[in-house]
This record gives sequence, structure tokens and C-alpha cells, in this order.
Amino acid sequence: GILEWGTPYARLVEALTAAAAESNCPVTGFHNLSIEDVSELTGLSIERATLAVEREYDEPFVVSHPHCAPRLVEAIERRGLRWTHGGRFHHICGNNDKATAVTALTALFAREHGSVTTVGLGDSLNDVPMLRNVDIHVVIRTEGREPLQVDWPGVRYANAAGPEGWNEMVLELLEQLLVERQS
Repeated sequence: GILEWGTPYARLVEALTAAAAESNCPVTGFHNLSIEDVSELTGLSIERATLAVEREYDEPFVVSHPHCAPRLVEAIERRGLRWTHGGRFHHICGNNDKATAVTALTALFAREHGSVTTVGLGDSLNDVPMLRNVDIHVVIRTEGREPLQVDWPGVRYANAAGPEGWNEMVLELLEQLLVERQS
């Protein structure tokens, strides 16, 4: 089956447009951009940018004037929607986040397989709810900015940034798991 959590994309775009107008805070969402613009803005290839604009439950956007962002997010929240800030973009979404998904998937796996250990890897504020809901918290560094700071016991920080950091930590965790199983 398919599990879906989220507010349909068209409603998010409509709400973002209305919230931007109400708050007098101009934004540029992926829906306003061409594939080439998304490619340039994100550094993705045209092929990957084409995939990046295929949204269902989230709309990335850039706030034109950061000083008006507080008014914008208040207008988003008045519409019963949520927002977050990822690595480079703000995002508008429904009453869902990565924590909702990880909690539901953990329950499904536990029902089928008994006790499970969950791992979350994240690099920005939009990952915090997910990281709070896993057993092993891993922060991946992002090139050019300070790593996400969380104060939970046992948080692990990758030495490398981006995909290299993700790879480093997954391999480290797999090795740890193998050692523990052999003991």
C-alpha cells in the first residue's frame, strides 16, 4: 500500500501565494521557476532539477527580503500550515514532517520484525523533528556553514560534508552493527 501524509501541492502553492501577499513579503517558489532556473539555483543538473520540481507535499521557496520572513511565516501558520527551513530554502508543508513518517515506519517495522533500532541522518533544521524520533542521531555537515547543533546525548557528527559525510556515517554504523552482532 501507499502511506501518504501531507497537504496537496496545489493547496500549498495557493497558500504560499496568499501568505506572501498578505504579509507583503515577496517569495520565489519552485512553482515560479523554470527547470533551468532551479538547476542554476540549486547546482543540480537539468535532469535532477526536472525531478526536483516534481513536488507533491512541499514547496521550497526563497524569501526575497529576509526581514519580512516573520510576517510571512505567521501568515502561513494562520492558514493551518507549517513551514521549515532546510539547507538553502524555506519550505511550506502541511501538518506533516519527517518525524511523522519515521514514527509510522518504525511502528510498521516493529509490528513485522519486533524491536528495531532507528537511525536518522540530517543536516538542517527541517531534520530536527526526525532526528528527535530515532534511536541514533547523526548530523551531517554542510559545506560552507556551521553544522546543525543539537544537544541530545550520543549525537554523532560526520567529519565530512554532504554525501561523503553520509557515506562515512553509514559505513561506521554498519561496522559497529557487525561488531556488536559478532560479540
